[in-house]
Amino acid sequence: MMAWEWVAPAATGLAAVTGMFFTWLTGRQGRNQVERMARRTEEAATRDRLMQERREAYIAALVAMELSLRRNRYEQEGKLGKLADLDRRWPKGKRVQMEMEAVIGLETYGSPQARELLGKWNETAADGDETRMRTVRSELVDLARRELGAHLLDLL
Repeated sequence: MMAWEWVAPAATGLAAVTGMFFTWLTGRQGRNQVERMARRTEEAATRDRLMQERREAYIAALVAMELSLRRNRYEQEGKLGKLADLDRRWPKGKRVQMEMEAVIGLETYGSPQARELLGKWNETAADGDETRMRTVRSELVDLARRELGAHLLDLL
């Protein structure tokens, strides 16, 4: 057999090996891409879940704060009927449970600034200074709006 007779089979073999290599490479890249996409999807789902937990923690804290502010106002203004209605709707045990859930939620999912505001709230609530309580509550509302993206609604 002449040397030139081996050229066609050798070229065919080389083309086959090259094709197999690039088929393998394409499959590998595809698998890597699928893994990256799955990882990103999982990370996005985790971020969404944590943001939902943060949202619920902030809302729980704000509800507990608002309830405390209303009770204080009703007591100071002598609105005993409204105070009684409030206490019927949210008895002491329920209020304590709400406060505990708010504290646990903020401590677990809140930002450092939110946890700092929780400490300020506890101090002002213990003093009963309604003006300072309202200030801390407003600061938490502003912080929650920024962190949760609700401030973007103002731009619409």
